[in-house]
Amino acid sequence: MSIIKTDPLVSLKEFTAARIAIGRVGNSIPLKQSLEFNLAHAHARDAVYSELDIEGLSDSLKVFSLPILHLHSNALTRHKYLKRPDHGRQLNQDSADQRIQPWL
Repeated sequence: MSIIKTDPLVSLKEFTAARIAIGRVGNSIPLKQSLEFNLAHAHARDAVYSELDIEGLSDSLKVFSLPILHLHSNALTRHKYLKRPDHGRQLNQDSADQRIQPWL
């Protein structure tokens, strides 16, 4: 009689983007999953170090005829943000003082 073992985590994959139940080959993860992780890591690195085209984004958003606020965080530079991400989650005082003017 053959016993088929199923991984109980496989059913959880539909509820999360986390890398669970990816299998293994010996002590390592399968090559496909390893390459997918490396690609995702490269995309994340690119996202952190790429420049945001603020003017292009602002121009694209003008079609909605809504106010556009340019806000800044307490992290003055990208280097400081990478060292202190908590500063990147806080508005600097000038940005916090901005108020949305009614447009109607």
